[in-house]
Amino acid sequence: MIAGKLNESITLMRPVENRDSFGSIDKTYQDVKTVHAETDWKGGSTTYGQPEIVAGETLNFIIRDAHTVAVDWRVRYTGIVYHVNAINHNRQRGMKTLYCTKVNE
Repeated sequence: MIAGKLNESITLMRPVENRDSFGSIDKTYQDVKTVHAETDWKGGSTTYGQPEIVAGETLNFIIRDAHTVAVDWRVRYTGIVYHVNAINHNRQRGMKTLYCTKVNE
């Protein structure tokens, strides 16, 4: 396994669905674990919508293949939350690449 520079820490967050007495579903995210990662900033943009300005950001996180993570999970990095859109497994290196976009809440 060639690990690379896993010099950052990220927190993996799993979605949890809560159903209330009326049957509506509320999705929250629960911290699973903090892991070492390599970050790769891919780009950013600003969207001018009415009535607000929304900043978009795309990052890739490279983590070890042993960590459990899935699409629709979230990642917290430097206090900013990112949504996991896709995952690429590189079994030869023993790593996963998480393709993420910033969550605008």
